[in-house]
Order: sequence, then C-alpha cells, then structure tokens
Amino acid sequence: MFDKLIYIFHEAVLNLKRHSEAQLISVGSAFITLLIVGIFLLVVLNANKTMNALESKVEIVVFLKDDLDEIDITSIIDKMKTMEAIESYVFVSKDAALKEFKKDKALASFFDAAESNPLPASFKLKVKPQYRDSNKLSAIASELSKVYGIEEVKYLKDEVEKILHIAQIARTGILVLTALVFISAVFIVANTTRLALYARREEIKTMKLLGATNWFIRLPFIIEGMLSGLIGGIAAIVILFIASSLGLKEINSFLGMKILVFNITIVWIILGFGTGLGILGSSLAIGRFLKA
Repeated sequence: MFDKLIYIFHEAVLNLKRHSEAQLISVGSAFITLLIVGIFLLVVLNANKTMNALESKVEIVVFLKDDLDEIDITSIIDKMKTMEAIESYVFVSKDAALKEFKKDKALASFFDAAESNPLPASFKLKVKPQYRDSNKLSAIASELSKVYGIEEVKYLKDEVEKILHIAQIARTGILVLTALVFISAVFIVANTTRLALYARREEIKTMKLLGATNWFIRLPFIIEGMLSGLIGGIAAIVILFIASSLGLKEINSFLGMKILVFNITIVWIILGFGTGLGILGSSLAIGRFLKA
C-alpha cells in the first residue's frame, strides 16, 4: 500500500513536469486566487482588529461622592473586584480630572475662576467582551449605583448601542463575504483545472481502458492539484509579504493606526487554504471526466 502511494506521488510530480504548460495555468490560477484571498484575509483580520478596538472603547464611568475617605474608596474597589463583568478599572482623582479638563483652553479659564474644584473623583471601568451589550451594561450600572459612596454611574447608552450595532453589522458582512470569496475561489480553480485536464482526456480514457480504478486515476490528479495550490500559495505569500513590507509604514501613516503585520498565522492560513483549494478543485474537475 505504501509503495503504491509513493508511486502515485512520484507520478504526480512527473506529470507536473510533463504537462508544464497546463500546470502553469493551474498554478497561475491558484496564485491569483490566493493573492486575492490573502488580500481579503488581511482586510478581514484588520477589520476585526478595528472592531475589537472600537468595542474596547466602551466604558462605564462611576462618579463618587465628595465626602468619601480612603476606607470608603477601598470598599468600592473591593466591590468592583468581586464583579465578574469588570475587566479593569482606573481611579481618577479630583485633581487629575481637573488637570484633564484644563487641557481644553476654553474650559481652563472657567475652572481657574472657580473657588474650588467642582469635579468629582471617579472610576473608569472596562468590561469584559462578553458583557459589552446594552442590557448587560445597564445591569452593571444598576448594580454599581446601589454601592455606598457612588453618586452616579454613566455610560453613553446611545453611543454604545451604535458602536455595538456597527460592529455586529461589520462582522456579519465579513462572514458573508468570506463565504462568497471561498465559493468563488473553488469555482475558479475547479474550472481552470478542468480546462487543464481536458488536454489530458485521452490519457484518462486510456487508463480506464487498461482497467485502472477511479481512485488510481484520481489520486495523481488530486496530488497535482494539491501541489499546484501549494506552489500558488507560496508565490502569493511572497508577493503579499513584499507588498506589505514596502507599504506598511505608508499605510499606517495614512490610516493613523498600526495595522496587523503580515505574520506566520496568515502564512499558514494561505498555505492550508491553497492546499485544500487544489485538492477540492482537482477532485471536482477529475470527477466529471471519470463520469464521462
């Protein structure tokens, strides 16, 4: 059995050389398709990164009463530590709040004229991703408002709902586009492979006449498809790596944010996708010839 697999793999490699023109078409098709997939993958990953960054801006602000001492503030901190939903918190003292507001020149003169600091101390809370929806945020705010020493709990409900709604629409759109890209990629590779196999239809007929089983005929073509997809994937990775390396600084500067760097995860996804695409495309194509 092992000897047969070695023979079939050897034949597949030899066929790549014997039918170099047809294989060049298959590799070229896989390369272009995977290049598009790679670009789309970068866009998707960066879009997801942007959505996560957008959602991470969702925060709850807890305003404290003015007459609290260190024990009261410690008690509030202890309460927040027991709440599963809270990921992190930052304490903002009255002086720190005043300093932040004075950065705005229009407000600085107003606060300078005030006899005392009117701003309350506060906590800025980040919640865990699974709690970032309007209902859960409302429940968290309600629970915090009952804690002694807390004057008011605020989160921008309308803005939060807009952010989460935009993120949900974006993720749904990404899923739909991913499915369409995958289906299109399989269709393109399968049809290109079928055109390449058409030139070898007599070879397939001869093998069938000699009594070769469908799997004995099918396997070399599947391995060829796998190798073509793998080669096309490697070529696409090289081009994407060069392009991302050359244009990364300019893109970061234009977008005003650091985009996802081309990394090993993307490499493995493209290689895996290319290999799977080659196997699936060649399987679909050879299947039609074997039925004929």
